[in-house]
Amino acid sequence: MTRFTMLSGIAHDPIQRDIFTPLYLGAALYIPTAADIGTPGQLAQWMRTHQVTVTHLTPAMGQLLTAAMSMHGAGATANGGSANQEITSLCNSFFVGDILTKRDVLRLQHLAPNCAVINMYGTTETQRAVSYLRIPPRSADPEWINEQKDVMPAGQGMVDVQLLVINKTGQMCGVGEVGELYVRSSGLAEGYLGLLDATAAKFFVTNPFAAPAAKAEPTPKIPFYHGARDRMYRTGDLGRYRPDGLVECSGRADDQVKLRGFRIELGEIDMYLSQHPRVRENVTLVRRDKDEEQTLVSYIVLTDAHHEGSQHDRGHLRYAVPRDFDDLCASLREFLRHKLPAYAVPAVVCPLRKLPLTPNGKVDKHALPFPDTSLLYGESAAAASSATADEDDFGAAYATLRALWADLLGVPERRLRPDAHFFDMGGHSILATRLTLRVGSDLGVADAPLALVF
Repeated sequence: MTRFTMLSGIAHDPIQRDIFTPLYLGAALYIPTAADIGTPGQLAQWMRTHQVTVTHLTPAMGQLLTAAMSMHGAGATANGGSANQEITSLCNSFFVGDILTKRDVLRLQHLAPNCAVINMYGTTETQRAVSYLRIPPRSADPEWINEQKDVMPAGQGMVDVQLLVINKTGQMCGVGEVGELYVRSSGLAEGYLGLLDATAAKFFVTNPFAAPAAKAEPTPKIPFYHGARDRMYRTGDLGRYRPDGLVECSGRADDQVKLRGFRIELGEIDMYLSQHPRVRENVTLVRRDKDEEQTLVSYIVLTDAHHEGSQHDRGHLRYAVPRDFDDLCASLREFLRHKLPAYAVPAVVCPLRKLPLTPNGKVDKHALPFPDTSLLYGESAAAASSATADEDDFGAAYATLRALWADLLGVPERRLRPDAHFFDMGGHSILATRLTLRVGSDLGVADAPLALVF
């Protein structure tokens, strides 16, 4: 019997696929407990126990599933198992909700060698998925994935769906030319309720919310539009056609990003951050940390950047770290928490003397790599002496935990105090999973739940 899982959150739209697909097919549906999901390594064991054959995942959930293997090597788990810990029953894994990387696929297929990975692309305004790419199982074609780029393509359109790449002149892009992705389908939303301008900007369709007398067929300069039901939606995503006809995504046309399944408006973060009394200039980007995980980083220029603190040059960047850097970071995060959801609060703050500019006077975002944390957190004799006192007070277990935090977060041990908050120091859900795995292996704490970190 085909065995599906229900792993999506109840408020996340893939829950519909989790529930109704197996019911429609007459398959079995298995629902894990919170402990099965929240304890690193346990979700894979749960799948093995129930011989799961089909699962729907986000890339972040896939990383949670494979976290034990990535910490202990391919084919190993947190409990020291080897290849016999593979999920051999898993045949199909569907991914949606964020960018899927080659590394994500390789990790999953090491854990489940018979599993085909299906990467799907879609937005809230469209049907649940509008395109797909099937990646063959490692056991069937081990070389296919090695020939791909680091980011998996969005693939080809579903039945009765076209994924179009259109340039700024309104024409179809050629192979390799970057343009905006449009979805052509009858299965689109009717628009944004009560938001006429937003609907007109994104949907090429008769506006269902306009007054009856005002209803009129829009005439966009797109040669593929043929009437009210030949409908298209502008996704705001950038992409290109590959020579094989598949579509690959290459970013956003605006400042919206997707981080661990959440849509985030970078411009909104910058708008609120600029309201802080100590911030003169700022720009927020998604950058990859030392473990290649995506992280929100805010680069700021303080109102007093030229008058206090330490100065360091590092390539294009000139760091300006104030003496009260820890207090500043805490103040900025507390300020943003009152205005933004927790997932949109930057994990890393990088103070600079000035923001690098292009010859046209715009912020040169390409000159802003992931910050050098060794410079940001600096040499502090006071912090070092405080850390020594902390070790004396709390013993060897505290010293081990602090070393784990320092390694995972990329910060000096001297900066970590007993009252430090993991997420205020740049942590996120994937790092939290790795932390619980390391706690289990380094401190001998069996099945440490992820909830401990939160």
